[in-house]
Amino acid sequence: MNAVVRIKGKQYLVKPGDVLTVNLLNKKAKSSVVFGEVLLTFDDQGKIVLGNPLVKGVKVETEIIEDIKGKKVISQKFKAKKRSRVRRGFRAQLTKIKIKKIGNQQ
Repeated sequence: MNAVVRIKGKQYLVKPGDVLTVNLLNKKAKSSVVFGEVLLTFDDQGKIVLGNPLVKGVKVETEIIEDIKGKKVISQKFKAKKRSRVRRGFRAQLTKIKIKKIGNQQ
């Protein structure tokens, strides 16, 4: 079974066994997290369940693998003829998660 799930404001297409990189979740590594905001589910036979806005009773169980930092993004600006230069960097805090199970709430 595949699903479209909303995690911290972003939507991801997931299936069991997938490894995702999402915005930082404040949980410890090796802990389990359940997401209930499932927008759509479908399977290999073509059965589609579309939520309005969410699919009732379907949860996505995940396991946190690790917290990581994203690639560094650098922004620069300067003012011509003024000797003014600014360089700033940013690294996003991310979490790697593994999808364990997609199914009905038990």
